[in-house]
Amino acid sequence: MAQSPPGKKRTGVSNPHVRIPIQKLVPDAVYEVPGNPDWLAIDEKAWVSSASKHLVAQMDPKTNKATLIAVGKEPGNGLAAAFGSLWVPNCCESTMSRIELSTGRVTATFPMTFAGSGPGTTHVSRLYLPDH
Repeated sequence: MAQSPPGKKRTGVSNPHVRIPIQKLVPDAVYEVPGNPDWLAIDEKAWVSSASKHLVAQMDPKTNKATLIAVGKEPGNGLAAAFGSLWVPNCCESTMSRIELSTGRVTATFPMTFAGSGPGTTHVSRLYLPDH
């Protein structure tokens, strides 16, 4: 009988029942974000809103640093990273900020209407883009 060639050694926990106490876990990075960080979006970097400070933090895993980006009042309620941009609804201003993912710069702010919020409410928004 032919033997199977030796495979790569598997990494990870050999015993799935092993538990590591939370006190022994050490984070790779800690990002300082003022206020109360809330909504999160992920692309090559992590983005988190802080409504009380009117900003979005861009957290870069390559540098382990957070860059703070000023946006409108109360950013949050669903950040989205798409089409090369981070889309940030500014609820108190009825606007949407677009932040370029590659540079972290706010490139535009558009008027936007928001539906009411609360238990059982469906969030529906309309984005009005200028004609090009």
